[in-house]
Amino acid sequence: LLATQGAPAQALQKFETDKDELVQAPANEKSGVPGYLFQKPAGFKRLANVIDPTGFVFRNTQDTYFTFATRAEARPNASIEFTPDDFINDYRSKFVNATGSSFNLISGGGPKPNRIDESLGVKYYEVEYVVRTQLGFSFDSLKTLHFITTFAASKDAVNIMNCQALDDKWDEDGATLRKVAESFTVTG
Repeated sequence: LLATQGAPAQALQKFETDKDELVQAPANEKSGVPGYLFQKPAGFKRLANVIDPTGFVFRNTQDTYFTFATRAEARPNASIEFTPDDFINDYRSKFVNATGSSFNLISGGGPKPNRIDESLGVKYYEVEYVVRTQLGFSFDSLKTLHFITTFAASKDAVNIMNCQALDDKWDEDGATLRKVAESFTVTG
């Protein structure tokens, strides 16, 4: 097991696109990031995560915007100091009308977590929002995406699960992504 710690997530577990599966990411003791797990629904294919090779990206085989991804970062005193407010403020400043974009916070923010794992000292914050932005270089590439982002703040790290779908398909896809987000659990 020690040889796999901090290895790319894709090297540790193989996935079958057509099956529901439990995804487990081990702790990375070198960086101090705890392990986590979540439920992958059927119909999602794993892709390489170039931003964080220790994380995961899963995309629906029928809809490229129907996606979820994980990443983790070491952050001293995260369980004490972290709230999603910096993230929300950053998105409010990035996605503004001057850039042809918009950001609409549906829920989340503030110092109160949505759930707490007392045994591990992990606080979970869920932020739900909609972003309208141009996703390409042509004028017809303006898309409205609906997100659920879950931040899990532990002693010295933040693990992140980001789920997205097209906003006009949220009634169809939202329940699946909500299950993924709710299954996201830091394991220590």
